[in-house]
Formats: sequence, C-alpha cells, structure tokens
Amino acid sequence: MKKIISIILILSLGFQCMATLGLITIYQLNKAYVSSALCENRNRPEIHCEGKCVLKKSLAHAERTEREAGSVGKQLDIPLFLTVTAEDLVVEFILSCKGNTPFLLNYTHTISDHIFHPPLV
Repeated sequence: MKKIISIILILSLGFQCMATLGLITIYQLNKAYVSSALCENRNRPEIHCEGKCVLKKSLAHAERTEREAGSVGKQLDIPLFLTVTAEDLVVEFILSCKGNTPFLLNYTHTISDHIFHPPLV
C-alpha cells in the first residue's frame, strides 16, 4: 500500500513539473488539427502560423495558473529548535495533575553520591 501511494505521489509531482512539455507534445502530435481547426490565422496561410498562436496561448495560460497556484499557498513557519524550560514542564505537570493520582502517591526517589563504575571482568 505504501509503495502504491509513493508511486502515485512521485508521478503526480513529475506530471506537475512537466506541464509545459506535455502541452508541446500534444501540439506536435495534433499539429495538423490545431493548424486547420483551432488556429486564429488559418485563413491567412502566408503567415505560416501553423497553430503556434494556440500553443503560445496555452503555454501562457499554464504558466499563469501555475504562478497563481504558487502564490495562493500559505507559508508555514516551523521553528528549527523547540525549547522547553523546566518552568514549562512544572506548569504543565501541575495543570495535568488534578488531585492526587496513583503515580504521585507512589513516587519516591533516592539521592546517591555513589559514582557508577562498570563491573570488572
């Protein structure tokens, strides 16, 4: 399942980057149809437009929509380092503990001055 999702994401990102190449490829494959049916200058063959005006408009439209999509996205600032102070932890602990919990009643600790040394072999 993860492989399928990752392949779909990679392909979608790849297709997004190749929009211009796709438009040019479609134009080249359908050049005869575009020049005879869609071209603005099809009645003036001396210009030798051959549908390049349609290609130019579609590339401009794709670039405009890509630019608008990039400007619409909101920027999210994520801090590089999260700093947590002892005061924050104490306040959070006090707020999270309402009354005596079993963990607070059974909590004990021992302060030892003994320095740990690994066992000798």
